[in-house]
Amino acid sequence: MDIDVMVKDRVHYLVEVKLSVDRYDVWASNKKYELYGQLNNVEVKKIIVTFYVDERALEVEIIYR
Repeated sequence: MDIDVMVKDRVHYLVEVKLSVDRYDVWASNKKYELYGQLNNVEVKKIIVTFYVDERALEVEIIYR
């Protein structure tokens, strides 16, 4: 999975583009976002762009909010 980074006003937006997203994808992405924020000591906003989201993936995202 590749994650693109956009920086605006000291906020790092991490953007991931995928055809579909399941529970594991959300969990793995959140771990990457957390690690990026800790290593760079910055505020991170996460964005996942997808065509299809598995319902169980939404449950995982709610846990990470």
